Parts: sequence; structure tokens; C-alpha cells
Amino acid sequence: MNVPDRSLATAAASLGSHPADGRAPVALHDVRVVYDDHVAVDGVSLSVGTGGWTALIGPNGAGKTSLLHALTGAVPAHGRITVGGRDMLALPPRQRARRVALVPQRPVIPEAMTALDYVLLGRTAHLSYLGVEDEADLRIAADILARLDLSPFIHRGVQTLSGGEQQRVVLARALAQQTPVLLLDEPTSALDIGHRQQVLELVDRLREECNLTVLAAMHDLTLAAQYADCLVLLDSGRIAAQGTPAQVLTRERIAAHFDADVHVVTAPDGELAVIPARAGGR
Repeated sequence: MNVPDRSLATAAASLGSHPADGRAPVALHDVRVVYDDHVAVDGVSLSVGTGGWTALIGPNGAGKTSLLHALTGAVPAHGRITVGGRDMLALPPRQRARRVALVPQRPVIPEAMTALDYVLLGRTAHLSYLGVEDEADLRIAADILARLDLSPFIHRGVQTLSGGEQQRVVLARALAQQTPVLLLDEPTSALDIGHRQQVLELVDRLREECNLTVLAAMHDLTLAAQYADCLVLLDSGRIAAQGTPAQVLTRERIAAHFDADVHVVTAPDGELAVIPARAGGR
């Protein structure tokens, strides 16, 4: 597949268009996710305003991933989930895909698929049932690949890329969906510190420029504090705490829910950092 020569130069404005709901607050009311006899999410209610960034934090098995998958319809859920006032549990998959895009923690990547073709999968929800990608779709995909420093790999097989490069390609596919809501499940777990910062800064910039609503599951509590407006601490499928990073990230609360001894410090710029404490005070 050939990319038009003018793709990278003219596509910047394309990311600012959201064909579905231009304003898309997310609201969950009494959401439950049950696998056989295991309750993964137990009566969660929360809201994320348009253009907000909420980080889901909590220990392993707290229900963060299950909650994100409930929003996409990938797992059965009870309760009420709305995006832009539309009932997500009642929408067909194609319409849900125009409202929320997920960056999964463990994506399925088809063999022998190039980075460009993989990112173009994000355009599927906007095509007619028998339609194919046009030049505008190619421009959108190429621009996003460029923003994520992936242009040199545009015709490389995704499975030949490093773990960090693959993770950025998966993010690019989600951004190509042009949804008003972006769901991130540990989006930087395979990235080095430079690309981790690059990816989160890009998401934050798009959030501001396009009123993108972000809901992210994040293990790194310092990054969660730096980028999210609101933190939601989950434990055993329930909300244990919710509020600003300063309200949620206390040494006592982290000890209680993560079984970790940490220092919570304030950097000169006012941002919080969570630092593991060494035994013996070293």
C-alpha cells in the first residue's frame, strides 16, 4: 500500500475531528463485571468530564482492565455506561467503536501485517461495510505514525518491531479511530523513559487540542499523578478512594492497598512523586 507523498505534511488537522459525539463525558453507574463466580468489578460508579484525564490505579487484580473492557463491550457488564449520553451497552459494536478506542495491555497483532496496515484498522469503524480506505484515511494513519516517531517503520511488519515500538503502533491504531474517548491499559509498560514521556505528552496534547477524554489504567503512580486530573483507586473491584493526586496518594493509603512502603514527595514544580522506601532508611 502506497502512502501519498503529502500525507505527513497535510494531516495535522485531521486528528482534531471526532465524527461521533463532539462532547463525550463518560459516566458509569453501578457497573459490575462477573467472570463465572468471580466478581471483577463490583458496583463502580464514576464520571469523567469531557477533556478530562482520569487514572485508574490499584494493585494487580483490582478490576482496572475489566472496567476498561466493559466500556468497549468486550466483556459483559451490568449497570449503566454512557458516553456522550449514549448507552454503550445498547449500541452495536460499530457505533461503540466510533466513541471509544482502547489501547490494550496485550494486543493481538496479526502476522505479516505492516505498521501502516495495522494502524489503518483503526479506520474500520468509519468505513462503509464494503468500503476501503481512501487518501484521507492514509493521511490520518501516516500523520499519527509520524507523531509517534514511527515513520521509519511504516512498511515494516509489526511483529518484527521491538516491544516498545509495537506498543506505540498499537496506540497509533487507537488514535486513528478518532474517537472522543481514549482508553489506555498500561500504555507505557514496554517503553523506555524517553518514549514513555513522548507518548503521554502526545496524549495530553491531543486531550487539550481535541477535547479528548482519557481514562487510563496506570501502574506507575508518579506518572498517574503527573498526567491525570483525577485518580480512582480500585481494590477488589470497588472504589477505595477518588480525588486529586494529592488527596489519593498518601503514604498510609498506598501501604494499605499496595502493601508497599513509599515516600510521597513534592517536586519543585509542585508535582507528586511516589518513591519506594528502602529497608533501613537507605
